[in-house]
Amino acid sequence: MLGRLMAPAIDKMAAIDLKNFVRSITKAEYAIKVTIINLKQEFFGGFNGGVV
Repeated sequence: MLGRLMAPAIDKMAAIDLKNFVRSITKAEYAIKVTIINLKQEFFGGFNGGVV
């Protein structure tokens, strides 16, 4: 019975954890993209060397 009462709270916690997981992946991908762009600019000057 207690499990049924706690189920909505557990589902909400799982959704928050999943949202934070997706957010952290997105931030990591953005950081990698910015790093690659900065390295390309440093190595090749203003030339992109391809599509980013």
